[in-house]
Amino acid sequence: MAKNCSIQLASVVLWLIVTVYAGGVGFVLYPQDHVPRYAHAFCGDAQIIVELRNNRIVALAQRRDAVRENAKMGDIKNVLIAAARNYDLLVDAWEQMHNE
Repeated sequence: MAKNCSIQLASVVLWLIVTVYAGGVGFVLYPQDHVPRYAHAFCGDAQIIVELRNNRIVALAQRRDAVRENAKMGDIKNVLIAAARNYDLLVDAWEQMHNE
């Protein structure tokens, strides 16, 4: 596990966002985001986009910008572990926000 991940906050004007802090990782969900379900994760200087797939599966998003900044492998691992441990909370928040 990576040491001491710092949290960066995201803000959006005129939209309600959901921020979940878990395991030293900040997860941000935006109402304008689209399917597939995903969360923006912030750990250290890293910004990582995590897909919240069916059957409790979490994975790096399948897009070029899934890992931003200078993410270290330890940060990516921490984000995926935290997302897996908090899967139900993240999916429930995403689905409530998107009326699913």
